Amino acid sequence: MNQKTAERDVTHPPTAIHTNGSARTVGRRFARRAISVLSDLPSNIEVEIKQNPYAALGIACGIGMGAGLLLGSRVLRSALVTAVSYAFVELGRSYLQDVTERAKGLREAPAD
Repeated sequence: MNQKTAERDVTHPPTAIHTNGSARTVGRRFARRAISVLSDLPSNIEVEIKQNPYAALGIACGIGMGAGLLLGSRVLRSALVTAVSYAFVELGRSYLQDVTERAKGLREAPAD
């Protein structure tokens, strides 16, 4: 190992290390790949299911079991109802606040 490789981390290129030590460009590269995969998902899902039927079956079973556990348990079902109702209350409160501020003339309507 020479002095240049001893001074820097050999697993990441020098441009990938932020000043605080985090791998910034590696995360961005991962995010770009994830976005490209997710954007292609609706168009190639049938192909993926046909190529990997057991994996697709396993994913479907996992989703089904998760939904069954969530909806089958009274405690989890009540937690879900509480979370959804809280979300609706907050969204409604935000909407009403926006409408009343616009009606009072405190804020202009957003440009569409």
